Amino acid sequence: MLLALFVLIGLIWAWRLIMVQHGRLAFWQIVADRPNEAYDWFVADPDTWVIIGKHDSQVPDLKSQEGLVGPFTLISPKAGEGLAVFGNEDRIDESQDRFTEKYGSRKYVGPSWVSFVSLGYPIAAVLSFGADDGGFADALGFGLANLGYLLLAAGLIAGHFRALGLTHRSQTLVAGAGCWITGFVLLNI
Repeated sequence: MLLALFVLIGLIWAWRLIMVQHGRLAFWQIVADRPNEAYDWFVADPDTWVIIGKHDSQVPDLKSQEGLVGPFTLISPKAGEGLAVFGNEDRIDESQDRFTEKYGSRKYVGPSWVSFVSLGYPIAAVLSFGADDGGFADALGFGLANLGYLLLAAGLIAGHFRALGLTHRSQTLVAGAGCWITGFVLLNI
């Protein structure tokens, strides 16, 4: 059961790393709120950003190009179509910081301590899972199902779960349903 505990904690940590730290969530939330300003920003900085049509034939080539990250999707009324945005990995952080400073009216509120503390619930669920109750998949499924319950409750009550970068009710509910379904499947295989 200890292995299931470490895997669950690793999954939670990886989720947080991808959603909050690596994904620059605050920047992309501001881009979603201000797509026309973001479009102008990307066009004005061609050394950092490459913008092409979302279904352009160059997208696969750019995906594999060394030094570019993306594609990110931008829906801008000004552009009139969905766009694929790629960033120069050496310059993207600086450009995102400048954009956030200029247009940062919607700032990502850091994780709440309530979210972090409540992550103890699925961890305790895995710890309470006895060796006689089943194997690794059962213990991990039990932890994921309880994480799903936690996210569903947070989505219904608070509308977010910021410890995992879930800032909207719909995100939180979908993540909760996904965790619960995965846990249910692992428990019943």
